[in-house]
Amino acid sequence: MASARIIVADTDRRAAGILSWLLAEQGFESSVAYPPRAVDQTLRWLIPDLLLIDGDDPELAGIVKRVRREERYNGMRIIAATRADAGALRIPDGADDCVAKPYRAVEVLIRVRAQLRAAAELAKARTAFETLESAMADNRRLEELATTDPLTQVLNRRALSDRLAIEMDRARRYASDLAILLIDIDFFKRVNDSAGHLAGDEVLRQIATRIQTAVRTVDIVARYGGEEFVVILPETSPAGAVTFAERLRVAIEAHEFVVGGPEIRLTVSIGISTFPAADIASADDFFARADAAMYRAKQNGRNQVRS
Repeated sequence: MASARIIVADTDRRAAGILSWLLAEQGFESSVAYPPRAVDQTLRWLIPDLLLIDGDDPELAGIVKRVRREERYNGMRIIAATRADAGALRIPDGADDCVAKPYRAVEVLIRVRAQLRAAAELAKARTAFETLESAMADNRRLEELATTDPLTQVLNRRALSDRLAIEMDRARRYASDLAILLIDIDFFKRVNDSAGHLAGDEVLRQIATRIQTAVRTVDIVARYGGEEFVVILPETSPAGAVTFAERLRVAIEAHEFVVGGPEIRLTVSIGISTFPAADIASADDFFARADAAMYRAKQNGRNQVRS
């Protein structure tokens, strides 16, 4: 606080000079600026810790209103000196505090120190908030890395297990329907063998995008592993799940996958499981039903939906 920079701007040049001297005697870095044009110019290249200004001067009051609109002056405190109106002081617009004119040295020093303490506490709080905000952003990034499949940018298998358990609990609590789709790309190995693994990776990215485009905002898309994807459909009946799965199957079959060479056409086999069901007591049971349905689709010729 002792090295704080203070600018004194008052229409009374003698009073301003005395104030500046008094503040300097107390260890502050103090200077006088006047007329208003000089104050304005000084503030453009030097932002003080505190501005002690004549609040009764219209031009100086205008400068206060201007700087309060600019973010770079947020840390600067402003004390306006003003004459008492009917025995009561009024803090002018944009000022943080006011002091009575004519000046009393003790009152000025008390208010200056109080405002500088407030500025220091505010700066400390802002730094703490920014540190916390940065830490929270880092945590969010780490959480995303831990729960996102790096290739397709959908949820990974670990996050899928957590979300499926949550959605099953919600379905039990609210007695609502829940469905999952297990989607397997047919003959995906042929893509890797004929076009290479980079082309295969691009196909997986495009498949994930197609699925994400088709789902609702409440639905959950995840890569289960390899060429398998899972979609969790909250509040979706068995009939609704079949309708959605068929629409998705047709959309993928009609899509031309561009991977840097000849366009690739693909199909998918989709298994559906719905909850609640008599033989489903856990997330593992739920998923096993979808897995069995997907294999029936494979055995029956692929490119189809089974439940």
